[in-house]
Amino acid sequence: MSAATRPWFVYLIECRGGSVYTGISTDVDARYQAHLCGKGARYTRMHPPLRLLAVIPCTDRSAALSAE
Repeated sequence: MSAATRPWFVYLIECRGGSVYTGISTDVDARYQAHLCGKGARYTRMHPPLRLLAVIPCTDRSAALSAE
């Protein structure tokens, strides 16, 4: 599947301290693993992830950004 046709997703991660981080990706599993390893967003390095709460499919990157 080409990058142009890959589906986009909004994902929500529960972080330590009770906060929720929201992001977008075409590969949520890989992105979540990056967050767990401290290689994701600066926010999740400071507030380590506890669990993936939700994954919401979107039609394209623009829709995912709007939903985020």
